[in-house]
Amino acid sequence: MSLDARNMTQGGQVIKYMVAMFMQIANIVAFWVIIATVMVFFATIAFQIPLEKMIHGLAYWAMDKLVIPLQEAIGTSEGGTFTFHWLNPRTGQVVEFEKTAREVRLDRYFIYCYVLLKEAAFWAWGVASFTFGHLEKPKPSLILLIKLSEAGLLS
Repeated sequence: MSLDARNMTQGGQVIKYMVAMFMQIANIVAFWVIIATVMVFFATIAFQIPLEKMIHGLAYWAMDKLVIPLQEAIGTSEGGTFTFHWLNPRTGQVVEFEKTAREVRLDRYFIYCYVLLKEAAFWAWGVASFTFGHLEKPKPSLILLIKLSEAGLLS
């Protein structure tokens, strides 16, 4: 090992550059893996349940977790009505109906859609996590690379 000042300063700059490049590549890979995971998550849910039931399940969740607690916090007993659409499978006609937040919370159909959405989201999370969670191969640690570089074993 040389004690020349040029080697000391230049080595630090090169390692800083290597770390910066590693972080840049890691950020790009992480970005695309996260985007792909989200796409697989929603595609799995869309494959499992129809869009109408997904929307009605989300509506139940919104009423139960957001609208009704906000109404209670503000002190209003009743809010406005919400309009929903349902496709009648027998006739093929779209039925439009209005319900308040509390009626949605007590409706068995909306509860069914919510449970269906929860189960689909559970399995979709597993599929998405398994698909892209095991994609990368183990990498040598950055500390090991730095030590090998300092020892002059990397060219």
